[in-house]
Amino acid sequence: MLDRRNLLVSFASLAALGATPSLAFAQVQLKRRRLDEVPNPDELPIEEETEGLPRGTDGRRPQGTEGERRRPQPQKPTEGPSKAPSAAQIERSLDAAPRRKIRRENQVIRRDFGRELRRRRDVRENIRIAAPSIDIQAINFEFGSARIPQSEEWKVEEIAIAMRRILRRNPGEVFLIEGHTDAVGSNYANQLLSEDRAASLKRVLVRRFGVDSYALETIGYGEDYLLVPTSGPEWRNRRVTLRTVTDFLAR
Repeated sequence: MLDRRNLLVSFASLAALGATPSLAFAQVQLKRRRLDEVPNPDELPIEEETEGLPRGTDGRRPQGTEGERRRPQPQKPTEGPSKAPSAAQIERSLDAAPRRKIRRENQVIRRDFGRELRRRRDVRENIRIAAPSIDIQAINFEFGSARIPQSEEWKVEEIAIAMRRILRRNPGEVFLIEGHTDAVGSNYANQLLSEDRAASLKRVLVRRFGVDSYALETIGYGEDYLLVPTSGPEWRNRRVTLRTVTDFLAR
């Protein structure tokens, strides 16, 4: 009834303005159509609360249930330890006294040290037993790789700081870098890989952090000295060991 009254009022208004019935009817229809296009608030869809939620890379809000979006997703744990020894810890370990007195027959001339270390098992064993040392497991070598990622170089820098401090006090100090692998693969392949890991660390120490190349010797032990006795992949066995070997050098 109300709509009919409004329609009659509209006709009367248009007639007073001199409009023709057909034009008046068309204008009224247009007005009603516009009114019909206005959505009813009660019929509008309820918009989901997304305030404060991050957008995806495509600019849209993340999909899924509220619990899935609001609950932090667990991070996949990375392999290996997250904490590396500090320069002070490394310095204390490498600057310690030998664990036992070094006999003269177990000493070698400095220029022959690398060759004798590989040739004589007794020299290697004496160094392993008596030399001050620290295992560096924090450098996460990938499986089958000797590469030190750039993201790991800050750990190498801690080693370099410790070595440079010791060398400032005693320029004649010599450090041995031992490379190790896990037990996966052939003995021959692991031997080569361990040598490459030791050489890789020496290269970064010298080229990137300025440690004197003459103060560093390297050797690889393959899978001979596993920290964790397992034949499977094990990150703790993929490591380097640092030793101070100055006392094993003949004066």
